[in-house]
Amino acid sequence: MATPLSVNTAAHRYSVNWSSAAVAGIVATLVMTALLYMANAVGMVHMDMVKTLGTMFVAPGAAAYVVGGIMHLMMGIIFAEIYALVYQATGLVPSWKTGLGFGFIHWIVAGIGLGLLPLVHPPMPMTPGFFLAHQGMMGILGLLMLHLIYGAVVGAMYRPKETA
Repeated sequence: MATPLSVNTAAHRYSVNWSSAAVAGIVATLVMTALLYMANAVGMVHMDMVKTLGTMFVAPGAAAYVVGGIMHLMMGIIFAEIYALVYQATGLVPSWKTGLGFGFIHWIVAGIGLGLLPLVHPPMPMTPGFFLAHQGMMGILGLLMLHLIYGAVVGAMYRPKETA
């Protein structure tokens, strides 16, 4: 019996399940986004990722939320597909535990990306800084927790496709 962190010994019998990864990515992104908005509502952080992404392409307003929401969901799907590829390449068994590890790596990528965001989005009213550092320790730890949760959800939901 495989433990949650064990290597899949029959990796050749499994392939990437793109639809499972996409669904896991959508659910994880919705959970992550809801938690971000809750953190904003109680004053833990001040970051509207959906609006920030949307205003890269359209003026602030309802359209920015639509465009940003679509972008955020697409990014969530793409990252989940990357997780699925890594599961396939390494033979790791998808679980919430392995997802936590992937979420930690994802946090590093996202934290660096946030620091570079002003290079591609100059009209930002407030730059987030690397790892949301301009929000202080709450921003850094909040970003970490959100990505750990995203990774755990993807890891728990994703199921590779069994092949003959």
